[in-house]
Amino acid sequence: MTSPRIMILALVGGSLLLTGCNNDKKDQQALLLEENKALRQQLAEVQESADQERRSSAMREAELEKQLMNRDEELARPFEGIPGVTGSVSGGAVVATVSGDVLFDSGRDTLKNSAKSSLSKIAKVIKNDYPGMQIRVAGHTDSDPIKKSNYQSNYHLGFARAWAVREYLIKQGLPAKNVSLASYGPDKPGSSKSKSRRVDVAVMLDG
Repeated sequence: MTSPRIMILALVGGSLLLTGCNNDKKDQQALLLEENKALRQQLAEVQESADQERRSSAMREAELEKQLMNRDEELARPFEGIPGVTGSVSGGAVVATVSGDVLFDSGRDTLKNSAKSSLSKIAKVIKNDYPGMQIRVAGHTDSDPIKKSNYQSNYHLGFARAWAVREYLIKQGLPAKNVSLASYGPDKPGSSKSKSRRVDVAVMLDG
């Protein structure tokens, strides 16, 4: 028969064991809480750093875009003031856009005498500011079907008009080997029919 003293010792020992287990669990829980807190702090610091980098990157990107826009304006500025011509930078090229209505009569590919002055000035700008660079002359038309001319399509008309502009620019001193041709017909319309009818003289910045 177990004595009362032994039973008391057993109960006390069990109590100490349970207390020890509970203390271990509390210590482990406290450690987990500390680790959780530390990890949250580290994560917050990493996120803050990433946010700062993103803000810095966004500011740098905006500054570069602003600088690029300013450079584009400077590159296109030599074409400003030429009658019927709009200068811009697009697709890696400085483009002098000449109104088709300034260049040609409806459905025709013969240059108007009044247009030759503008083309002469374009050629002068290219020779002075972009010597030796590749030039692409591209004809554009509106989407109206061909009715009153001998051309099979607007693509043929666009090409013939680009050819006429190219030939005149070559006569003004641009090397023939540097001047290529393209016709987009109605595929790249402007904001109106009149703006769709145009010839783009593009200085290719990337060669």
